[in-house]
Amino acid sequence: MSLPSMPPAAADSTLHSLRGRQTAQVALAMSAQLWSALAGWPVESAVVRKVPDGDGLKLLDRRRVRYLGINAPEVSTWDGGPEPFALQAKELNQRLVEGQQVMLVGDPKDVDAYGRLLRYVFRRSLSVNAILLLTGLARLDFRRPDDHGADTLRQCEAYARQARLGMWGT
Repeated sequence: MSLPSMPPAAADSTLHSLRGRQTAQVALAMSAQLWSALAGWPVESAVVRKVPDGDGLKLLDRRRVRYLGINAPEVSTWDGGPEPFALQAKELNQRLVEGQQVMLVGDPKDVDAYGRLLRYVFRRSLSVNAILLLTGLARLDFRRPDDHGADTLRQCEAYARQARLGMWGT
């Protein structure tokens, strides 16, 4: 299935939970820009069963997904504790997608070394990848320089850095 037209804007409290009205407006704009950049990419709908961390999820059908283009701090490290902002990233990810229907955008053959699907994740009109960057709870992490969403996600991280949000405020 190819990318349909942009879904309706989220009418729930998700946007209101972002830091400030401006960040919410930027999240909508960047999500629309990313959606447009991914036109023609395969898309599938799935339900999220569990969120293990800030940059991944587990689906109802037991598949695992890793967000494309971002890397959130680790919840569990070799010394046992979470990295700074890891728990905040996980909490935001949970609020955005746990128990929700999402759209996964990406090449069906795109899988990492751990067997996780590498995808852009949208809930309604919002890009979860973009929101995690915009709030400063993840950083850019591109494995391929030709990725169609790279420019949009770079703008998201730049916004968080300039606004000194999350990890960029310390």
